[in-house]
Amino acid sequence: MQRFEDQNIEFKQEYVKDIRKEVVAFANSEGGTVLIGIRKDGEVSGVDDPDEIML
Repeated sequence: MQRFEDQNIEFKQEYVKDIRKEVVAFANSEGGTVLIGIRKDGEVSGVDDPDEIML
């Protein structure tokens, strides 16, 4: 797992509705990936209900 963010990777420890800002920013640039359940230092923290978050 990549342990740092860059212009194409964004880590989010938990899902929040404000995440839309990052998704729109990636959509308006060269694209990218938002990874939920990953701390800023790259360690996996996981999420409580991944199915609910995906919906």
